[in-house]
Amino acid sequence: LIRLVRMVRMFPMFKVFWSLVQGVLDSVRMLIYTYMIITVVLYIFAIFAVYLIGKAPVFKDDELAQEYFGDVPKAMFTFFQVVTLDGWGAMCRPLMKKSGVVVPLFVAAIMVVTLALLNLVVAVICNNAFDRAKQDDDILAAQKRLSMQLEIAELEKMFVDMDSDGDSMLSKEEYDNACANDEAVIAKLSALDIHANEYGNIWELLDDGTGEASVKRFADLLRALKGQAMSKDSFSILRRIHQANLMVQSLNKKLGLQRTLAMELRTEATDVRQKLGDLQYEMVEIIQLLGMCIPSRPVDVQPHQVEAYADKLQDQVERVLR
Repeated sequence: LIRLVRMVRMFPMFKVFWSLVQGVLDSVRMLIYTYMIITVVLYIFAIFAVYLIGKAPVFKDDELAQEYFGDVPKAMFTFFQVVTLDGWGAMCRPLMKKSGVVVPLFVAAIMVVTLALLNLVVAVICNNAFDRAKQDDDILAAQKRLSMQLEIAELEKMFVDMDSDGDSMLSKEEYDNACANDEAVIAKLSALDIHANEYGNIWELLDDGTGEASVKRFADLLRALKGQAMSKDSFSILRRIHQANLMVQSLNKKLGLQRTLAMELRTEATDVRQKLGDLQYEMVEIIQLLGMCIPSRPVDVQPHQVEAYADKLQDQVERVLR
């Protein structure tokens, strides 16, 4: 019987039925207290009805009033009929013609018991049913995760066994060969809801540029993909992250080259600045020397005298150079 109950609990066709049953069973204690409150409320209304209707002088000779409100038990049963909305208008209309307290008493009983307490019971039962359904969904999800973990562990063992060099590293050739030719591996991947068009995407996530990946990393990737998110969503997110990482690495490389070029340009600019400073210093010295060659006052020199001085200076230079 317990096995049958478990089968009914997990069978999709009986899921709603089982949720309602569990909601009622989980609400038994609350229902008992609620029924006790309803009984107390009906008892209070019955006492008021006996004094206001059953023992009222205007209803003393009224057979209908004495039949429904002659004593407390009769009044309680009458109000039970009223709160269940069972023909309460037929007993209310004849009595309301003789007293104005009949309608407010009936309406108050309906509002308190029918519209408040009974709807509260329905709300609690529905809430418990939803909570139980959520627990069942959590159990199914946990069972599915456990089954996937077992499948991943068996798949990891398969790749370890097919590792030819025994270094627990999976090459792209080994991976492609297993995904293409090994029926057991294909069946395990299919059980994990991984299709043939996604094999290449998985390897792109595994490979860091060396052409190899550890079997443990492969299993960890599958566990990450088969977590709470859907596999395709995980693929999309991980692929975008992988592409973003590659772009960041490329940008870092380009920035490194630009940084090196900037350092070289800064060094060359420093050298040019230093050379310009040296050239400026030499120009100042040349200008000072030229200034020494310019007479401070006008002189009267004939051209042939200048030529004679130039020849004499040239002879002295040649003598020094020898």
